[in-house]
Amino acid sequence: TKANSLPSLLLSGDYGTFFASSNKERSFTQQLNDTRNGSVSLGLSIPLFGGLQNKPQVQGQSVQQKIINANLEKTLLTIQQEKDFANARYSAIKNKYENSKILYELAKENRDVISEQLNAGVITVVEFLIAQNNVEKAANTATQSKYQLILQEMILKFYAQSGFTIE
Repeated sequence: TKANSLPSLLLSGDYGTFFASSNKERSFTQQLNDTRNGSVSLGLSIPLFGGLQNKPQVQGQSVQQKIINANLEKTLLTIQQEKDFANARYSAIKNKYENSKILYELAKENRDVISEQLNAGVITVVEFLIAQNNVEKAANTATQSKYQLILQEMILKFYAQSGFTIE
């Protein structure tokens, strides 16, 4: 757009010939030889009022460039926020997974102790079934948190490598 307000130089050339079928006196090649012509043109264009037309366009393009830059910065900021959020989720899910493994081990130990008390006749079968149910709940929670952790690791790999493969 800025270039439209600057002077321009034009150079052009032309070469041609023609044949008239109505001219029976001259042969085809003689007519072509007789009618050969060529020209070279040189032109200079100086836009006197081009600045008046181009100035609003240049300003519009400048505004468009600023809008594009702002959108780019916004997009980059959004991506960075998503990465930070993914890292925070990973940390929280990892802590949840570690805690669920500990709770599972504790539930198994508690079940073993209750099993010994049941064999000794100190408690009833109902308390043993409750302990067994707690072990299964803890195992279920550990499994869910493990798969959440795996998914979150894949998301982090996606952000780090701009893509991932399922192993």
